[in-house]
Amino acid sequence: MQADTQAIARLIREIGELEIPSSGTSMRPLIREGDRCRFVPLADRPSLGDILLVAEADGRLVGHRLIRVAETGGETLYICKGDSNLNPDAPARANQIIGKMTDIRKRRFVMHADQGLARWWGRLLMRRPGLSRIIRLYLRAERGLRRLRQPKGGQAAAGGPASAGKPREAGYEHPHAGKKRGSL
Repeated sequence: MQADTQAIARLIREIGELEIPSSGTSMRPLIREGDRCRFVPLADRPSLGDILLVAEADGRLVGHRLIRVAETGGETLYICKGDSNLNPDAPARANQIIGKMTDIRKRRFVMHADQGLARWWGRLLMRRPGLSRIIRLYLRAERGLRRLRQPKGGQAAAGGPASAGKPREAGYEHPHAGKKRGSL
């Protein structure tokens, strides 16, 4: 998401929070496309595992998990990574961090980022970074299955895969039509 990051940083400080719809798959399975993520200004130094809203050098806003803090030449750098990404993001300086995630608003409920399942998931990923590879494989398989389900030519086949492209004849009746399950 391209944004005027200074204006957003000012807005989150003035209002006290900012809710942003998610896009992409980098934080799957915890955060899905369209989930609304609420961020608050960063009050203290962030903790490992926090999901931070970072303004990248190209102006994109990215909400990724803090995996490491490095001190280089007297400067603190924050290294974040999407849960399903294989590689970390470019290191961010303190002035690039806009906020910390507090809630994920899903379709039917709100999940607090520092409680319950979300907290457990963050701790698990911090202890087992190899899980990102498994998540990435799952997402790749999911995309492949979605492509297989899409009919060729953009039209749905009538009657399912066995009759793909074949029109049904008038008066056709399935051989098991009208029979109860388990009867012969």
